[in-house]
Amino acid sequence: MPNLTAYQGITSKNSVLKYSAIEKYHNPILDFESEDFQKIINKRHFKAKYNRVNKSGNLHFENLTSMERLLLALDQIEVFHNLRQGAAFNKTPFPLDKDERNIFIEWFKKGLLHATALWLDDKLIGAIIMIRDGNHTVHLAGLITYSPFHGRYSPGLVHLYLLVLRLKEEGFHFLKLSPGYDSYKERFSNDNEEIYELLISGNRIALMKRNLRVFFRRIILKKGIRPMELSVWIDKNRAAFKNKLFRFKKGNAHKNVNWSHILGKINPEKEVKILDDFEFKVLDLTQLLLVNDCTFEICRWEFLQDALKRLEENQLFFTLTDKKRLILCVWYNNPDVVSKKINKSEFPYNSNDIFAALDVDFNQLKFLK
Repeated sequence: MPNLTAYQGITSKNSVLKYSAIEKYHNPILDFESEDFQKIINKRHFKAKYNRVNKSGNLHFENLTSMERLLLALDQIEVFHNLRQGAAFNKTPFPLDKDERNIFIEWFKKGLLHATALWLDDKLIGAIIMIRDGNHTVHLAGLITYSPFHGRYSPGLVHLYLLVLRLKEEGFHFLKLSPGYDSYKERFSNDNEEIYELLISGNRIALMKRNLRVFFRRIILKKGIRPMELSVWIDKNRAAFKNKLFRFKKGNAHKNVNWSHILGKINPEKEVKILDDFEFKVLDLTQLLLVNDCTFEICRWEFLQDALKRLEENQLFFTLTDKKRLILCVWYNNPDVVSKKINKSEFPYNSNDIFAALDVDFNQLKFLK
C-alpha cells in the first residue's frame, strides 16, 4: 500500500484490526523529472563502468518486445539468477522444471512487464525484468541478473545505467527501485517513499509471527543491520551445520581415490551421456545447480559462491551427474578467454579444485576404471 489512508479506514472496526498486521518499508525512487536527475546519471563511476565493458567488445542493449526474443534469453536468465541467488541468499527462485516461469510469460503477453537484455559479442551478459505501473512508472521488483562469466565488468550496474537512459527516452517519470536497503539502489535514487505491507488473517499464530518479525526488524534496523542479512546469516549457518553433520557421517570418503587415474579416463572435449544415468558436461552452468547441502564437503551456497568466484576468474569446469544430481565438478585455471579449447593435459589434480559427492564410491564406477 502506498499510504495508510485505506488501512485506517478499514481498521476503524476492531474486528478488522484484530486480524491484521502491518509493516512499513523504505522504497528508493529515481525521479526522472527531478532537477538532480542529471547529477545522478552523470556520476563518473557509472560512465567508467560502461566505458570499460563497451571497449571489451560489441555491446548491445536490447528492449525485449517480442515473445521470441524473451524466450531466447529466458533460459539463460533463469540460470544466472539462480546461481547468484543461491550463492548470496541460499535460494533458487526459479525451479529447474520451468513451471513457474510461465507467470513471466503471461505477464509479458499482457504488457505488464518491461524487459531488457544486455549482449556482448552476441552473448547474453545481463537482463532486467521489471513491472509496469501504468505509462509513467516501473518497479524494479521483478528480476535483475547478469552472467557470472563477465562479473568483472559489473554488467548489472552497467545494464541499470543504460536502462535508466532508455526509460528517460521512453517517457517514464519514476523508477521505483523496491525495498531492500541495497547500496546500489541508493546510488541510483534521488527520492524515496514509505510503503506498507498488510496481512489480514484469521490465523492467530501467523499474525503473532508477523508482529514479532516487525518488532525485531525495527530493532535491527536501528542497529544498522539489514533484516535480509540476518535472515540469510541464519539460513546459511543452518545449511553449513547440516553439511557438517553429513561430513561427520561420511568421514574421509575419498582418501583412497586416485584422481589422476580417474580424470585421465575422461575426454573433456566431448560431452557424453554415459549409460542411462550418468552425464558428462563441459561449461554447463545448469549442472552447478544440481547440488544440495549433503553432496560435497561444503554446503550448496558455499559451493555456488565458490563457483561464481572461479567463473569471474575465467576458470573452466566440467561436471558429471548421476540421475540429474551433480556428483563431480572439476575446475582448472584458464589464462585466456573462456572459449579456449580444453586441453586434457591441463587438468589439475589439486584437491581444492575437485568437488566429489561424498556418498559416491568413484573407485567402483565401471566407466572410470
